[in-house]
Amino acid sequence: MERRRLLHAGDHKGYLLENCRPARPVSIQEIHGTKDTIFPIQGGAVGNVNTLSLASEIQQWVTLDGCTGNPIPGGSGVHKTSTWNTCRNKAVVKLDTIEGEGHSWFADATSSSWQFFSAIVSG
Repeated sequence: MERRRLLHAGDHKGYLLENCRPARPVSIQEIHGTKDTIFPIQGGAVGNVNTLSLASEIQQWVTLDGCTGNPIPGGSGVHKTSTWNTCRNKAVVKLDTIEGEGHSWFADATSSSWQFFSAIVSG
């Protein structure tokens, strides 16, 4: 059985990516509210740490994982997704944005995460 690396992006909001050079692609799901004031989507200073914008963070993962092409859009209502599934070694980069939500675990986050990681592990 092939071992695969997974990452569920949480409160680091990009500042751990500065020196990130994984030996192989890492599947990642980033869930982010568009009104997050703790880790704003535009990035900037958070305490004494400068964070990447959400777009820059995701682009960095797309590059690190060797993804090609445009993301596949999805979701409905306030929950929008962008999924890059043409990455090296079957890695997947997924961005979930929740319109109007702040820095909180949204109602379907557990289900969305379970579906994402279940598909990665079984795929």
